[in-house]
Amino acid sequence: ADIREQTTALLARTGGLFAKFGTDKNHMISATLYITDMKLRDEMNEVWNGWVNEGCAPARVCVEVGLPGDYLLEMSVIAEVL
Repeated sequence: ADIREQTTALLARTGGLFAKFGTDKNHMISATLYITDMKLRDEMNEVWNGWVNEGCAPARVCVEVGLPGDYLLEMSVIAEVL
């Protein structure tokens, strides 16, 4: 899967985890995105920006790292539980 597909899948999974734990994407406090190549950042940001609701973007950091296998992106989030 390319970076857009992986980002879409990761955000869908994150949304499911938010629901499971009683919160949603509008209550993210911070997000750290780990990407294998900063050249992919613009494509990842297009998906991210379409997912985050206006006025609800968390503090965010994006760092380049090595990831196992075919993974291009990982994410760690902190969210307020309602």
